[in-house]
Amino acid sequence: IQIRELQVTYSIEDENGAWWLISSDGRAVEQVSLEKALGYTRVEGLVVRTPQPGQNVQAIPGQRVDPDDGSAVTVPQSEADAQLAALTAIMTGLEENGIIGKVSVIDVTDVNKLHLEYPQLLTVRLGNAQRMDYKLSYLAAASQKLAENQGGELDLSLEYSEDAVFNAAR
Repeated sequence: IQIRELQVTYSIEDENGAWWLISSDGRAVEQVSLEKALGYTRVEGLVVRTPQPGQNVQAIPGQRVDPDDGSAVTVPQSEADAQLAALTAIMTGLEENGIIGKVSVIDVTDVNKLHLEYPQLLTVRLGNAQRMDYKLSYLAAASQKLAENQGGELDLSLEYSEDAVFNAAR
């Protein structure tokens, strides 16, 4: 029997509004208060079934707010599964690139407009989940070059070119 301690670095809200700590491989570790959950990288935009400790979280259909017009949009199971797959890719990439715990929010609300937020008011646009390993290795290198309190937006979506674009906050 092999026992290993799971590294807990993320928090996520379940379908009933309870907060859970999850490991980078998506396993639920324990239910916690909102106050404790806020001390971890928070996952937003994904509805998960109330998990059992030690089991992987499961995405379920839900509702999200359309950022363009504020209307409620139903998220079907296929999109919820894509959100969970994107989250897993991001969590794995953060771990592989040694930047676990540096991100304050992972937002998977829209799988084509994934983004991360850093505590120092830096938003990282990832675009879709394609080439996530490349995007997160680029982020790891870029984050070492940015000043600790330098805010703005780092666009790693690769939507228009192979280059990242940084727009400093004004």
